[in-house]
Amino acid sequence: MNQEDAKKQVIILWGKRDRGHHKRIDGLEFYGILQKEHPHLLNFKCKGDKYQKIMSWLSGYIVE
Repeated sequence: MNQEDAKKQVIILWGKRDRGHHKRIDGLEFYGILQKEHPHLLNFKCKGDKYQKIMSWLSGYIVE
């Protein structure tokens, strides 16, 4: 899967989560869910840490 397709799908999944789970701390839990339930979304090529990449994608959707 390429990075742009993964990004779109990750953001859609994040948006479907309960509104109480849109804080930065919930990103770690969400990443664990991606690893267990949607590992295909993490099969993109990335320089560096994929968790950090996912969090950068979600940064505009996280309430501090």
